[in-house]
This record gives sequence, C-alpha cells and structure tokens, in this order.
Amino acid sequence: MDWFSVRNKAYTQTDAEDIDEYSRKNFASGYFKGLGTVHFADKNHLLDIFCDFKIEYMAEKVNHNYFPEEEISAGWDVVARLK
Repeated sequence: MDWFSVRNKAYTQTDAEDIDEYSRKNFASGYFKGLGTVHFADKNHLLDIFCDFKIEYMAEKVNHNYFPEEEISAGWDVVARLK
C-alpha cells in the first residue's frame, strides 16, 4: 500500500475535491486522475493510524522531479507490527 505524504504536489492540487483534511478525489489531471479517492498523511496522522501497532521503521521519501514536469512527489515507508 502506498502512503502518500502531504508534501506531495497532489495534496494541494486545486482540480480535486476535498473529502476531509487528508483525502482527495476526482482529480482532473496528473498522476491521480481517474483513480478515485487518494489518502495523504503527515507523521502525526500516521502515528494516529498506527496507534495499535509498534512502528519498526518510518521514513518519508521526498523527490523533486524536474522532467518531464517539475513537481514534488512524496510518500511514506512504514513497517509496523501489532502490539
């Protein structure tokens, strides 16, 4: 499962519909066009989601892409086990 970061360009994309603070849908363009609901997270939100788990590893990957279009793509790697 991909955990997209709030640092991802799509999080603030204006051609998508807000569902809640962390979820967007109906992207009219870009990587998420036609995919339905996309959920984004910051560190604290992930800690809340995984509150019943022991987090073994957590890292945020942020990439500044220059070609074919300049944009920021960002996501999380999380390894967790049930407590």
